[in-house]
Amino acid sequence: MHIDDTYKSKYISPEEIDALAHSLQGLELFKSAFANITTYQFVGRIGCYVEFNSIFPSVVASLAAKIGCSRAVFVNPSETVLSLQDESYEVAAYVFAAAVDEFGGGKYKYTHRNLAKAFLSSVAAFYQMSSNYLNECLKYSRSVDMLGCRGRIERAYLAPYQDLPVPELLVALGFHAASEYFADLEFNALRTIFEMHYPELLEFLRKRLVSFGSSKAPASQWLDIHTSVESDHYRAALMAIDLALLYSDNTILGKRFVLQGFSEFVRLQSQLCQNLITP
Repeated sequence: MHIDDTYKSKYISPEEIDALAHSLQGLELFKSAFANITTYQFVGRIGCYVEFNSIFPSVVASLAAKIGCSRAVFVNPSETVLSLQDESYEVAAYVFAAAVDEFGGGKYKYTHRNLAKAFLSSVAAFYQMSSNYLNECLKYSRSVDMLGCRGRIERAYLAPYQDLPVPELLVALGFHAASEYFADLEFNALRTIFEMHYPELLEFLRKRLVSFGSSKAPASQWLDIHTSVESDHYRAALMAIDLALLYSDNTILGKRFVLQGFSEFVRLQSQLCQNLITP
């Protein structure tokens, strides 16, 4: 499976995506959450962002399985042998590509969850935080507000597996594409924040080697990887959407469901940023 570095959707224009993505100024809210804050707030908000991202590998894999099992949904009508008409695995493959990376099956041989934990614990080490103090910093990441965000992600991605109605699958694909779109923007914004306001911390993270079994990696790798890999995941999501629309009955109506899902994630992302600013 090849992911084209320059891929653009055949059905959804970049202008449509950008208009939806910026409708609630989510990226600006994200940046403002890390402006003019104390060390305690900074570590706590990093922890919230780590926690928010921790659920995606599993639910993305689940969505890929859900699409793959829905063989009667995405079909090629030009195939005259009924048993060979299904195209659901082709759609699912481009979703599953993101999960492969997240579980350490891509170029980087570590689960991104382990990289995230190493990143967060190393940030705490830089500030010489005790475990008790770090637990206090991170208590909001386990709050009702943050758990509510996780719940909305679970509802968007998780559902009974086989032969769901096309609208639900297309909404979920739009939600997934938006999550990858924003992850790319957020991680790059976060790297800029580190470079401009926390250069000594960033240097510490890049020099600090963390053990993962028999090998080691820089503590900064969670941040470094996601400033590039998320754009690949977003393009793969667009390729999945285009195949899903190609093999669905009504492309125009199907596009509306995709954009509905994208909009749902835009609202969730805005809520997450409001939650980050609240405590």
